[in-house]
Amino acid sequence: LGEDVSNDDGKYNDVVATGEVGKKPKICVWQPNVNMDLLVSLRGFHQGGVTQLCFSREKKDDDGRTNKYLISLGLDEYHSVAVYDWKKNELMYNARTHKSTVLSLNACPQVDWSNNHDVLFCTAGIQHLLFWKKKGRGIIYKRGTFGLSRSKSKKKSKIIILCMDWFSDGTLLCGTSNGQLLMWS
Repeated sequence: LGEDVSNDDGKYNDVVATGEVGKKPKICVWQPNVNMDLLVSLRGFHQGGVTQLCFSREKKDDDGRTNKYLISLGLDEYHSVAVYDWKKNELMYNARTHKSTVLSLNACPQVDWSNNHDVLFCTAGIQHLLFWKKKGRGIIYKRGTFGLSRSKSKKKSKIIILCMDWFSDGTLLCGTSNGQLLMWS
């Protein structure tokens, strides 16, 4: 996962994050250059592995920083999610997501992470879509609700969300395993 990260002192131009599989996996944030400088190693929360990573895409704050947070998804039974202030090497939030496989993670662009009403990111996969926001000192989700299409045999078909991204107006577009596009606002 790579992101352009810039701040006023110009220390970082680009960063890349990688996760590993193992009993006590770590997440590394690198500066992609000739030496592949390791900027920070985040560890201690996930068990079994890290399956997804996503940098936040919040509005610039007073010190001009963007992509302040790194969101990670674990390989444990509940596909736990963690939010790090990666520059401070600090775990900010964590929660369980869903017992069904989580296949996609995406941060909402241009949100204010200090506002408890903004959706910060989404997780999705087999039969679920979760919209995450802050509440108090933690994060909570609200389930996306959608009708299931029915085949000719009247059996419910599974909706499997494989990927998603945001439009600039805040609309979320999801791609499913059967080729459908789902839009959420």
